[in-house]
Amino acid sequence: MGLQLNKLTLEINGILDPSAFMGISYENRAGFKIINVNVNVDFAKATQEQVNQWIKETEKRCPVSDNIQNNTKININIKQ
Repeated sequence: MGLQLNKLTLEINGILDPSAFMGISYENRAGFKIINVNVNVDFAKATQEQVNQWIKETEKRCPVSDNIQNNTKININIKQ
């Protein structure tokens, strides 16, 4: 995109009910209820519109976001 990235930091946190993970209760999902990603970015001479387009394109290309937002088949193989 022709942008000069000076600095990028990510802060990721989420809300999780550990009951299913711990085997206490299976009433709620084992996964996170919400995941928050805070992106702190410093571009040289970028407009807000360019930054918005960059984050949109980055999210579109991110395999982790794609896997979290869509059903993905998981194969579990046990080897002894």
